[in-house]
Order: sequence, then structure tokens, then C-alpha cells
Amino acid sequence: MRFALLIFLGVIISAINLVLPVTVFCNEHSYAQQVIVDLIAQEEPLNADLNGFGGIETFKGSSVRWANGPVAEIRFISSADKHVEIDIACASPFSGQSIEIIANGEAIANLSLSKAIVLPDQFEYKTTFKLRKGENVVRLRFDKWNEGDNTFAPADTRTMAALLSRFRIIGPVTQTTNREHKKQANISNCLTDLTTALRPPQVFNLLKTPDSQYIQLVGLAPEHQHIEGRTRSAYGPNTRAVIIGKGHEKVRIDFSLRSEIEGQGVRILLNGYLIESFDLNPALTGRSIEFILRRGLNELSINYYRSETVVEAPYPFMGRPSSVYQTFMLTLTPDGPPSQG
Repeated sequence: MRFALLIFLGVIISAINLVLPVTVFCNEHSYAQQVIVDLIAQEEPLNADLNGFGGIETFKGSSVRWANGPVAEIRFISSADKHVEIDIACASPFSGQSIEIIANGEAIANLSLSKAIVLPDQFEYKTTFKLRKGENVVRLRFDKWNEGDNTFAPADTRTMAALLSRFRIIGPVTQTTNREHKKQANISNCLTDLTTALRPPQVFNLLKTPDSQYIQLVGLAPEHQHIEGRTRSAYGPNTRAVIIGKGHEKVRIDFSLRSEIEGQGVRILLNGYLIESFDLNPALTGRSIEFILRRGLNELSINYYRSETVVEAPYPFMGRPSSVYQTFMLTLTPDGPPSQG
């Protein structure tokens, strides 16, 4: 699984930024709308993980991207619960094509294209749904695609279902005065340009759950005071940190943890690949691990050999914690130019 759970996104002002602001000026006020995901603006969006989509192509002078059947999927991160708009324009070679839009497991639209549509004609649709803090998943499910009885391009093995000329997920509109607009672009509801944000090394204390749209942590109970100091307990089978990378960033994690569970140990995976494993015991164990982020979404998963969690309910969980963290620091350092692929 390329990525498990995550967290999501704000302002982009250059080719390597993460969010494109759409701004309209009216008298003294400006209205800024965050474009959280735009599948046509970038070949590989830094802030989203794509499955079931083709690359950007040029067709009749327009940038387009195929969504493939039976399901095309977008995963991305939101830093907060909020209502957003999804804006789609597409064509399809199939008469009677059905497109179901599913957001976080809930169907938010069922679209039916009664006839085949060829660009520059297109089918347009907008609707709203609510993002949740953490990982969000939007899926497009199709009835027909380039395969079997529905084959329309025999020489092309792609399972093409709909040709997208626009696909955007847009955040809520915010109103500011013109003189405040530049300042507003830098406040916490906007995602900072990673080039600027990561120029000096950035150090995050993950035990305090950073308020960041490009680093999110899941699987830890709230911080609490212990005789050893302030700690955070991990419950369940794993603890995960989801990180949005520009590419070529060096990452170092420094952490110390312990466990009362006999035979406990951890396996540390980065994007599904094992990078280290070791045993745990009641004595504090410290580790420092370095790795390189890939461009886009990254998942660091600390998997525990044993878990006493009985039911996944609100904290506190039943059973002893899988581990207890006394420190958990993450340092990001840029290393060369942004990745182009």
C-alpha cells in the first residue's frame, strides 16, 4: 500500500509550490480560494498520490489526463476538517458512461453521460463535500473502460475511461482587504512553499503533533505527564508519520521509546520498505535513523510486533500501550535541487 493514512493543503506560487491561489479583487476586498488538488496543473502533484490516472497529454491544444477504469484514486492530506468543492470537466468515448464519485468511502455523486462526448465538447460537474483532518481519498468509479466489449482503442492497452480537461478540489473562499492580502497568503490556513520552508533545517517535535500540512502523525495518544517526564503512548499495531516531500530532502528521526509488553519489537518501514528493526523492553531504547524523501507523499510506519488493543475506540484504548515515546524528533534538510520526476 503506497500510503496509509494522511493529512491535507493550501497556497502555491511557483512551479514547485503545492497550492495555487485563485484570487478575485473587488473594490477594497479580495477573495482567495485555495486550489488543494489540480490534476491538470502538474504531471505529478506534490501534495497528492495518484493511482489509475495517465500522464498529462495535449489534445486539440488543451492539457488533458485520462482517468482509467475501473477506479481512479487520489489520496491527499488536509490539516483540518473543512468543506470543499470538486470541479470536473471531462469527455468520454462511451455512450452511457457512469461515473461515481466517492469521497472517504461515501458516494457524493453518480453521474451518467448519456452519449459519447468528444472534446472540445465536455461534461461539467461541481459538488461539495467535507474533508476530514488527516488522509482523504477521492475515487472515480467507472462502468466502462477500454477493455473487452468496450474496447475503443485496440492498439492501446490502457484502460481509459474518461478524459479529464479539468479536475480540481477547491478550498473555501476567504475574504480579506487588499492591503491584507499579501499577509493573508502567509498565515496558517495556507500551505507554505516548501522551497522556502525547508531552506534551513526544520526540526519538528512529533510528540506535540505539529500544526503542519506537510507532516502529520497518527497512532499516538495525547501527551501526558509521567514520572520520566512528558510522554506519549502508542496503541495499536503501528504509529505512522505522513510527510509531503519536494524531493531530495534528507530526513533524520531521533526517538526514544520503551515497552512493558514481553517480546515487543518494532519494524520501521519507509514507503513500504523495511529500513530497520529492533527489540524493545522496559528500559528506554534510543535510535537515530536517516533517509531521503521521495517527491510527493511519504509514509514512515513504525510497526509493533505485538499489540494489546482490543477495540479501536476513542482514547484510552483497552490494554497496555504498544510502546511509550519519551522523545520523537524529526529533522528535514534540503539536499540539492527539486526532483523533476
